[in-house]
This record gives sequence, structure tokens and C-alpha cells, in this order.
Amino acid sequence: MKARLAVVLLTLAYPAYAQDSGLETWRKIHDVFSHARCTNCHVGSDGRPMWSEPGRMSPRPHGMNIKAGESRIGAETLPCGTCHGETNAQILHGPPGAESWLLPPAEMQWFGRTSAEICTPGDWRSFNQYSGTLHRCSIDRGR
Repeated sequence: MKARLAVVLLTLAYPAYAQDSGLETWRKIHDVFSHARCTNCHVGSDGRPMWSEPGRMSPRPHGMNIKAGESRIGAETLPCGTCHGETNAQILHGPPGAESWLLPPAEMQWFGRTSAEICTPGDWRSFNQYSGTLHRCSIDRGR
């Protein structure tokens, strides 16, 4: 009888545990997604990347009046890859790098959004597709 009661109690308690565990996991993911190295380029349909660094500078539009065109590769006459190479710059506060530098789709806007707004499911990505972005952003952040 005690064993059955224990099983019933554990079964009832598991959803709360799973939710707490899931929220803690999301907090870790959001810590990366909300870092300036990620949000500066995860901008909306206006296509204007930002420059910001917590504790160092307030957010402001990217220098040189950069506005991404339809391709999201940067200004059509000055692609992101002109300054952003395949790897992070080796100078302090230099431009971050990536294999193929471009602004993410506007649907992936994280700049200026809350955790709840970023976490809201959309039809543009599954969690498996997030994982590549998360890995790339966490490497950039670790620099």
C-alpha cells in the first residue's frame, strides 16, 4: 500500500518538477539569447543591427548607418562579411565572427524582447533548429 501511495505521489509531483526543470533550462538558454553578442543582430524587420555591450555602452544603431537589405547580409553595397570575418576578431571589442555572417530572419528578433516573447512558440523554428544558433552564440559569448 505504501509503495502504491509513493508511486501516486511521485506521479502527481512529476509535472511540477518537470516544469521547474524546464524553466531553469530556459533561463540558461535565455542568458545566451539575450546577450548583446546575439541580440545586436537579432533585430526586427527594420533591418538595423545594433551596437551595445552591457555595462559599457547603451544600445545604439550600428555604425556607418548599416541597414540590411532584403538579403539580410548587411547593406547591399557593404555586406556584413566586409568587417565580420569567419572568426571573432583578435582585438578587444572587435567585431564578432561567424561562418556566414548575415542578420537572422526578422521572425527571430530578440533585441528589445522579453524572455516570454522570445520563448513564445512560433512556426519558424523548432528547438532542434535553435540548437545551432544557441551553440554559435554561446561560443561568441565565451570569447
